[in-house]
Amino acid sequence: MTTEEWRIAIAPGQAYRALVNEPMAPGCLLARLGLISLLMATIASVIVTGRITVSLLLSAALSWSFVLVLQIVIGTVVIRSAPARRVGFARALDLWFASHLPYSLWLLLLSTWFYLVAMFPPFTLVLTVVVPAAWTVAISSAYCREVLGASAHGARWRVALQQLLAWSCVAAYLVFASGGFTSLAVYLSRQLGLRS
Repeated sequence: MTTEEWRIAIAPGQAYRALVNEPMAPGCLLARLGLISLLMATIASVIVTGRITVSLLLSAALSWSFVLVLQIVIGTVVIRSAPARRVGFARALDLWFASHLPYSLWLLLLSTWFYLVAMFPPFTLVLTVVVPAAWTVAISSAYCREVLGASAHGARWRVALQQLLAWSCVAAYLVFASGGFTSLAVYLSRQLGLRS
């Protein structure tokens, strides 16, 4: 993770104010996307198999590439909604992805937990996501104000849109991965102790 990502995570408003005046290095966006892809592939490999190999990393990176595609689509919707943005589209998208640190740290901690303990109660998992979610909302709000040039009101609705789109994708994936609404409902009711 780069210095930019840490600066954004710690003081998003100040970091974005400075970064909009800095030129984007050639290949920066692709390098950032590659880093995120490698991180997701490593985490998926550790959680699923408990080990890391080149073939597992390549397979996981390909399997989870849809997450990056969805984030590019969501980022594009939010960025294109701001005609007063202070940087070009590529730099805006690069700075959009520079905000991944809260979820990346959460996923790294989660994969470490899985590796050491080999289990994680689902509802505890849901509770732990509150921290990176709230952190990301604060970063996204600063992004909308400083990079997209949005007003406080404009930042709020763009962050709400981004959260709605992202969490809708998560919900759709959970329904799909669990085999449909019925399978998910049975699983959740068992987890809540509603059925034996």
